[in-house]
Amino acid sequence: MTNKPRRKVSLVNGIKLLTAIKYHTSDFVRSFSLRGKIFIAFQYRGENLKEVEDWLNIIRDEVLKRKNDYFCSFWVEDMFQEKGYTDKQMYNYCLNKLDKCETVIFLLRSEKNSKGMIKELDHAVKKGKKIRL
Repeated sequence: MTNKPRRKVSLVNGIKLLTAIKYHTSDFVRSFSLRGKIFIAFQYRGENLKEVEDWLNIIRDEVLKRKNDYFCSFWVEDMFQEKGYTDKQMYNYCLNKLDKCETVIFLLRSEKNSKGMIKELDHAVKKGKKIRL
């Protein structure tokens, strides 16, 4: 019998983070009460994007199983590049999408600060969105 690793909880900048072990992610997302459109936020800079994509796929698949619509900027990155969006334009585009969502899921893989995620969290709180870390 092997012991499964436990989820780790840490406190960074006053935000309670849940660092889910990859094979627990589906169970973790399944435990959420999700309704309506979902915004999936993640750290971009300094991350292994292949690993991020694997985690985002797990979350997206669970969201789709519930027949929820979702937005995640990971899957529109090519559009941003093709249209030559600046960081500010990308950020505004994403905030517009966040405004149309009921719940925001933050994929937190490390304790590194992410200015973009902090701004998204602040915006979500101001707009009264349900937040899942």
